[in-house]
Amino acid sequence: METVQLTEWTSRECRDYLLGGGDLAFVPVASVERLGPHLPLGGRLKLASVLADALARRHGGVCLPAVPFATTLETDGTPGTISVEAQAAERYLWEICEELVTGGFRRVVYVGWQSELYYVVAEYFQQHDVSPSWIIPDRIRLPGVEDADVCRTALIAAAYRIDGNEAMVDEIARRSREGAGRTDVPEYLARIREVGVLGYRNEIDEWTISPVPEVPVDAAAAALTGWVDDLEDGLAALGEYNGAIARSRFDRGLR
Repeated sequence: METVQLTEWTSRECRDYLLGGGDLAFVPVASVERLGPHLPLGGRLKLASVLADALARRHGGVCLPAVPFATTLETDGTPGTISVEAQAAERYLWEICEELVTGGFRRVVYVGWQSELYYVVAEYFQQHDVSPSWIIPDRIRLPGVEDADVCRTALIAAAYRIDGNEAMVDEIARRSREGAGRTDVPEYLARIREVGVLGYRNEIDEWTISPVPEVPVDAAAAALTGWVDDLEDGLAALGEYNGAIARSRFDRGLR
């Protein structure tokens, strides 16, 4: 099977994958939301989807369709943003994990930003002794680049390039170049964010990701590929950990 997309497999192909020792599923999770004046509403959705697909290809897994809706605290109520209640999002993501584990997958890896994933991962482990995982794309770093807006813009643009949409790459670069310096984060908000995560809703002229003069797409694509490769040991360890949990349950007479 050349494709790693679950929706393109037959039921028999999925069964053969599981019987052959496959146990790894990647679930991209993002949102349709206003990120910046230079970025498409589905920018993070594209990045999560491309990352999950690349991870599945590189590490012998399967990639599920992206979950496109989540709780968007900062951008709720802005044009184009679609936000759902946290409890609904958490329950939906929980059910996906439950179905995958019941079906035979032991390593369930979410790829996304949503804070609901912390509770899904932690609570599912507490109740079922199976440890899902949550990968946050913001951990990808570009060498020599300290500006978070540059990194985030470039990674989204790189995702469109990897997906073959060069026209969108050019559009992001153009919008970012034209908008650079016009949308600064308020000083008070920048200071508060240094403390950590906070509850905040962007005003109409405030953005989650601000435009930047240059978008290093090539560097971002290379960083994305390198980051996918570097996760090999971690994903193997996740399998070993879940195996140890299963053996411990068996030794205690549990299933």
